[in-house]
Amino acid sequence: MIDLSCFNLVTPEVTSDGEAVTYWPSNLPSNEYFSILDNGENALWAPTKGATTENSEKTRTEFREIVPGGTTLKNWKLGQYSEQYLRAALTLQQVTPNGRVCIGQIHVKDNNRPPIKLVWNNGKLRLMYRITYNQEADVGVTVLDSVPIGECFTYSIHVAPDGNVTVIVGHGTRSGTKTVQLDSSWKDKLLYFKAGLYNQEEATSLTLPTDGSRGVMYTLEVKRP
Repeated sequence: MIDLSCFNLVTPEVTSDGEAVTYWPSNLPSNEYFSILDNGENALWAPTKGATTENSEKTRTEFREIVPGGTTLKNWKLGQYSEQYLRAALTLQQVTPNGRVCIGQIHVKDNNRPPIKLVWNNGKLRLMYRITYNQEADVGVTVLDSVPIGECFTYSIHVAPDGNVTVIVGHGTRSGTKTVQLDSSWKDKLLYFKAGLYNQEEATSLTLPTDGSRGVMYTLEVKRP
C-alpha cells in the first residue's frame, strides 16, 4: 500500500474554470484517471486531451509531494536535509504516440525549467537535467535501454546536500546509474518531487480520446521531513 498522505494528485479533469483538478489525501478519487486497486497498487490514466497546469501545455496524472497528512505543499532547498529521495516501482501499459512520458522529476517553484526529469522514451529511461538554474535547454542521457511497455521497472532519485543527484533505474536483473552535479545557482531555490505520468506530447486537432499514457504504480515514497 502506497502512503498517499505524502502527496497530492493532479489529473487532466477540467474544472469549471478550465483548470486541471488537484486532489488532496482526504479526497482522492476513484475514477478513470486514478484508482486504488484491491492489492493497494495505484492505476493511473493521463489522456493527452484534457486540462493542463500553469506553464505547461501537456497533460498529467501526477503526484506532488506535500507535508504529510494535510494540504501544505512541501518544498525544500539543497542542503536543508541530510538527504532527499524519490523512489518508485511501476509498469507502463500505454504511452502517447510519440512514445515519451515523464515518470519522475525534481521540479522548482515558480519556474517551468526543472533541474531533473526521468523520461521513458520509446523503451529507454532517459535522464534530462539542467546543471544551472533556468538553463534554457536540458541535457539528456540514457540511463537504461530496452525497458518495454508492460514490464515492471524501478527508479530512485537521490539528492545529496551539495546538489549531487544520483539516479538509479532497474529492470529485471539489469540496472543503470547516472550522477549529475547541480551548480550553486540552485542552492536557494525551492525544489520538490513529482511522480506519475506527465505526457511529453501536446494535444492537437488529430489527437484521439484514447491517446495518452497509462500505468500502474506499485511503490512510491519520498523522504519525510
